[in-house]
This record gives sequence, C-alpha cells and structure tokens, in this order.
Amino acid sequence: MGSKIAFARVKLMPITEIDKQAWRRVRNHFRDPEIAYLNGTKPNRLPLWLLRRSFRVDSRLGDRKTFGIFHNDEYIGAIELYDISKDRCTLGIIIGEREYWGRGFGSEAIIALLEYAFSELNLKQVYLRTFFDNKRAIAAFHKVGFREIRRMNEGKERLRIHMKITREQYDEIRNYRAGN
Repeated sequence: MGSKIAFARVKLMPITEIDKQAWRRVRNHFRDPEIAYLNGTKPNRLPLWLLRRSFRVDSRLGDRKTFGIFHNDEYIGAIELYDISKDRCTLGIIIGEREYWGRGFGSEAIIALLEYAFSELNLKQVYLRTFFDNKRAIAAFHKVGFREIRRMNEGKERLRIHMKITREQYDEIRNYRAGN
C-alpha cells in the first residue's frame, strides 16, 4: 500500500516509506520515558538502524499495519493495527511530539485508521488497551466512538482499560459527523 490515508489535519504514511528525519523522531519517541510509561513499556534503546529493521520485518508479517502520522508534512507520531485476523485487530497510537498533545491530532489519526480498517481491510471490530491514568488517550478513544468493555489489573500496579468499536458503531458516528 503506497498511498496515504488522510482525515482532517493528518495524513498516515506506511512506516516503511518515511524519511530519515522521521525515523529519528520515531527513535526519540520510543526512547522518551514519559511516552514509554504511558504505553506501559520501558524506553527503547535500540540503535536507529535496528529499530528500522524491526519495523520493516514486522511490516512483512501480514498481521500488522503501521503508519507514521503527519501534519503539514511533519512527522508527529505513529499508529498501527496489529494482531490483524479475519475480522478484528488491535489499535495502538503514539503522538510523540508534545506540542500536538491534547489538540485532536490523535483522534483524527484514529478516525483515518478506522476508516482504513473498516473500509479497506473489511474488519468488523477494533480493540485497544490503555492505562486508566492515560486520560488524554482515553478521551481521544471515547471521542471517536470506542467503548469500554472491561477494566483489568492484570497483576500490575496500573489499571488497564480495554475498549472496542464495531464497524456498525463507527458507521453511526461517521454518518452523524457527515450530517446524515
């Protein structure tokens, strides 16, 4: 897939097609301690060449679609569908550039990717997991139509929120946005 996916102020480009400057930002985002905490991981210390290689290998597996998020040709984050099966997948997103936090760019990227998931991949459900203390992410997920399905401690100190959206729920929201 070589074409860009777009919605409102964002464009999504396959991660394998981004330039060197964008790759440096990917590395910086994955190394950022606050972003790692919000995602429930440790900061990634892979060298850039190995990080790129791991993304390229993952992109060939077929169960993952990863995109860079761009605003005015500036790389601001990454979004992906993973564990893609016949009718469902899981969504993950990182807006890594702080000046874009809390300004709706995450919601717009999610809408663009949901359109792709439901229209192009013909999926029926998209799931995600986030942490209870990641308030900006939860607000963005609710804004685009995700609904909480359960909360789990999962043996860790932080409470994890599981959410999903179905194609029918997304279609209702899309029609509402379009005024139909």
